[in-house]
Amino acid sequence: MHVVLLGDTVFDPGADVGSSGGVLAALRRVLPAGAAASSLARDGAAIDDLPAQLTRLPADVTHLVVSIGGADAIAALAGVTDPVATVGDSLDRLAAARDRFAGRYAAVADALKATHRPVALCTMWRPSAREDRFARAAGVGIDLLDNAIVRIALARGLALIDLRLVCPGEDDFDLAGTPSARGCAKTASAVVRFVDRTTPAPTVII
Repeated sequence: MHVVLLGDTVFDPGADVGSSGGVLAALRRVLPAGAAASSLARDGAAIDDLPAQLTRLPADVTHLVVSIGGADAIAALAGVTDPVATVGDSLDRLAAARDRFAGRYAAVADALKATHRPVALCTMWRPSAREDRFARAAGVGIDLLDNAIVRIALARGLALIDLRLVCPGEDDFDLAGTPSARGCAKTASAVVRFVDRTTPAPTVII
């Protein structure tokens, strides 16, 4: 077994990795003996960067786990607190952002499926909405984009790791949006549940 992590900052926190070692280190601690894990994820990567990561897959890869879209979501929702004339105008703007995001994400999901390896797509984390107006509004937009990821996974028979459910606590992510030591451990456990399925289903919600 060789699990490869693809995507963005969630799997490659860069200088913010801290003492936890990130998701990759946490995954290596809990995988079965003899199993390997590696990462091609890149801090700050966007959806359009994923095809380049796919070109570097090792020959012995058996499972792919993907967390991508955070940078795209930030760009798509940059004007989420801008004034609009009506609620309908705001919803139209969000719908357009969702459709652009979904179109690009679906293309890379098709490329992932074409590898003929088991694939798990991760939803994005949701920012805290306790105090910040932008975070509250962005959280609604991110839920729309995450629901697009869910639909894409279901339509293609890919597994899904819903980080909104796996890491629901305020202490599961730090302020920079990377998993804390606690969040890394939870995410690694979810990946193990994905790769350890003895009777694979077309789609598994974790």
